Amino acid sequence: MGTMQILDMPDDCLIRIFGHLDLINQCNLANTCPRFGHIYECAFSKRFRCFSWNEPMHSWTTPQVENFFKLNGHKMHMLAVSDVKEGDREPLICKAQQMINVCCYLKNLTSLILSIDYRVTCIIIQICKYMQKLENFVIDCESHPNYEFLVLLPCIRSLDINYYVDPNCKLLQRFAQLRPHALHHLRLGTEIPVEHRGYIAKMRALELLNVYRPCYHFLNSVILQLPNLRVLSISSGHHLRWTDFKHLVIQLKFLSTMYIIQCNQVGDEFILFVVQYLKEEIRQSISCRQLPFYVALYETSVTEGMRENELIKSSDSIIKLVSQSQRTAF
Repeated sequence: MGTMQILDMPDDCLIRIFGHLDLINQCNLANTCPRFGHIYECAFSKRFRCFSWNEPMHSWTTPQVENFFKLNGHKMHMLAVSDVKEGDREPLICKAQQMINVCCYLKNLTSLILSIDYRVTCIIIQICKYMQKLENFVIDCESHPNYEFLVLLPCIRSLDINYYVDPNCKLLQRFAQLRPHALHHLRLGTEIPVEHRGYIAKMRALELLNVYRPCYHFLNSVILQLPNLRVLSISSGHHLRWTDFKHLVIQLKFLSTMYIIQCNQVGDEFILFVVQYLKEEIRQSISCRQLPFYVALYETSVTEGMRENELIKSSDSIIKLVSQSQRTAF
């Protein structure tokens, strides 16, 4: 009686065997022969479309990381890379260096979240070289690399940069001058240098904008110049009055969502104005904005009882309020 070899087993059995292995051994087995490679592709064709590279991979060696991305990188559409550490444990490999090496396997990536400080500039160069399908890019790095290379990404539509304080950075200038209609979503988590504000006003295709600590002049010279703006988030606008927000609602005809965070001069009168103004738009059939108008509030002077106001309750189809006690992330 002959002895069955592992290659004599049906594909279903081999897929079950793959399923009991960890990621490292799955990749190792996939590289042993063409059949195992084919079975691996069939079994995990959709597994790594969204992948988070974090601490569970801390013990991998450099060849193992490269082998993993070589096998699976082409499947990834969303990738999150973080250098978050657990306690005092240091990662055994440098993710920044590995990112430089594996970008060539991520040509189908459309969304990337990057939380690495070390060698960010080198990584961005590799990203622009290989990730030609990248649409959404989130960068949460305390270092301040030169982001201007990002203008080379042909499909980029959304940028989220948590730390943007370098007055020498030419990112906004490059987009305003070379590709003013490329960005539809822009979030900057730090105060924008004065000399850069005018560049945002030239990005006429912006539909979503998040700004930190804007002044009255920023609202008038920048935000009011964005005719297609639909979603606006303003945080730490301590010097802004409710009438400043009133002008935004009146002038921005497509605006339908506002996040107002830590703006203590915005009170009940603003909400009451919005309801009356939107009702008048509906009556005159001139509204081109999406209704109900969504307003999220945190650390403002709007009272908790405003949600129970009869005018607000009767206008439920016109305006939606989120309570001050619920901080809404943008």
